Amino acid sequence: MIQEINHKLISKIPYKIKRILGIIWDEFIYGCHLLVFGTGAIVISTAFLLDKKIDWSYPIIIYLTAYAVYLFNRYHEVNLDILTNPERTKHLKKYINFVPIILIFVLLIIIEILVYYEKISFLPFIILLFLGGLFYTVFFKKVTKQVIAFKNFYVALEWTLPVILIPIYYSFSFTFPLFLIAIFVYLKTFMINSYFDVKDIETDKKEKLLTLPVSFKLKNYLTFLTYLNFLFALIIILSVWFKQLPNPVLILLLTIPFNLYVFKETEKAVIPLSKLYFLASGEFILWPFLLLVGEFIL
Repeated sequence: MIQEINHKLISKIPYKIKRILGIIWDEFIYGCHLLVFGTGAIVISTAFLLDKKIDWSYPIIIYLTAYAVYLFNRYHEVNLDILTNPERTKHLKKYINFVPIILIFVLLIIIEILVYYEKISFLPFIILLFLGGLFYTVFFKKVTKQVIAFKNFYVALEWTLPVILIPIYYSFSFTFPLFLIAIFVYLKTFMINSYFDVKDIETDKKEKLLTLPVSFKLKNYLTFLTYLNFLFALIIILSVWFKQLPNPVLILLLTIPFNLYVFKETEKAVIPLSKLYFLASGEFILWPFLLLVGEFIL
C-alpha cells in the first residue's frame, strides 16, 4: 500500500524536476559529498563536546578542503576506479574536463572565506591539508606496497588534523579533552576508511597495495575492525568516567552496533556492498544529531 502511494506521488513529479533531483542525488553520492560532509560534522561535534561556540566558517572550509582532496584523488585514479566503482566513474566522466577549474574555484572560495573572517593567516594550514591529500594520491600511496595499511593510517591522520587545528583557528588552548576526541576520531576514521577498502580489493590487488582487506582474509579483517570498535567504546567510557568529556559523548556508543551490523552483512555478502558503503559513509553526519539527543537524555 505504502509503495503504491509513493509510486503515485513520484509519478506526479514533472520529468524535468525528477531529472534535476536525480542529478543532484548522483552528485551527492558519487561526487563524494556524502563522505566529506562528515569532516564538517566532526568539527561541529568536537566543538559541542568542548562546549565551544564556533561560527560556520571553519566547518565549511574543512568540508571544501576535503572535497578538493577527494575530487583530485578520483580525477587522478578515474581509470582504476572503473573496475570497482563503475557508477562513480561514469558520473565523474560527465564533468571530468572541468575538474581542474572546480579545484581552483574551491580554493578561491576558501581564500574568500578566510579573508572575510580575517583568518588568512590560517591559509598555510589549509594548503598543508590539501597538499597532504594530493601527495598521498601522487606519491605516498605507493608506500602501501611496502607497509601494510599505511594508506589507512595516513588517511585517518588527514581526517583527524582538522580536529587538532580547531584551537589554532579559533585561538583557544589545546586541552587534554581535545586530545581524547582526536584519538577516538582517529580510531573511527581508521575503521571506516579501511572498511571502504573492501570495495577496492580488486583495484588494490592490481596496484599491489597492502591494504588490510587485501592482506588478510575478509572474516579476520572484519573481526579486527570489531575489536577496534570496542577500543573506541572503551576510550569514550573512560573519558566520561574520569570526567574529561561530558556525558552526551556516550550516545556515540550507539554507532557500534550500527558498525557491527555493517560488518556482519559484509561477511554474509547478501546486501550489495554499495548500500553498506552508503551506510558507512554517512555515519559522521549523524554525530551532531546524536550528541544533541545525548544532551537531552543525559
